[in-house]
Amino acid sequence: MSENETSLIDKLKEINNIDSQYAIALAEKTNLDKQISEKEENLKVLLKKAEKAVGEYSEKQRLYTKEEQYLKAEQEKIVERRKALRSLADFKLQEKAEREVTQASKQISVMEENLILQLDSIEELSKVSELAKQEAITLKESLDKLKEESVEHYKTLEERMSGYEKESLELKSGLDPKSISQYDRVVSRYAGEALAKIDGVSCTGCYCSLGPQILVKVSRANDLIMCQSCGRILYLEKEEAAAS
Repeated sequence: MSENETSLIDKLKEINNIDSQYAIALAEKTNLDKQISEKEENLKVLLKKAEKAVGEYSEKQRLYTKEEQYLKAEQEKIVERRKALRSLADFKLQEKAEREVTQASKQISVMEENLILQLDSIEELSKVSELAKQEAITLKESLDKLKEESVEHYKTLEERMSGYEKESLELKSGLDPKSISQYDRVVSRYAGEALAKIDGVSCTGCYCSLGPQILVKVSRANDLIMCQSCGRILYLEKEEAAAS
């Protein structure tokens, strides 16, 4: 391998290391975005759940109140009808009226039992709605805290990424466009892992065996040589290259 080629590989390795640091920072930023996005989505689900529970509770409460008022009115009617029985002089009419009052009383008893069951349901819905609201409040607090803590973290990450980009561009500026174009194509697939050392007869990027011709090309070529399997830029350590 020529001295110029060794210099090119060394510079690309340096650029690759910077790009690797950039990829790590980007992954960290992406993960932070993902955490916030997931919490926001979960909060939407909880708020919708709380809204639904509150709506069901309110509707049940409204129906209960309506039926309770109706039951109260019917109970008052029964009381009035019982009082009216005393004024009936005709025994048959009185007997008929008593049967009607008894039947109405049974219906009222059924209504009272239904109201008790509804009250149990209302209490359960109340618990569900309160729990959903509390969960939403807790998650909202957690989300707000994460966003607050992320402000400075975002700033640090963006400063680091900007610095890495600047360093990478400065190093690339001294290299020929063809080599940079080849490198950029590879790094677009393997962020921070564009180069792969040859270990014995294998590519350390994909661990595929390389033919002897590839080893000769890498050690002697003036152009960059790619692994035919994974497409990474291959290189030999200086001692191995000198021995080839």
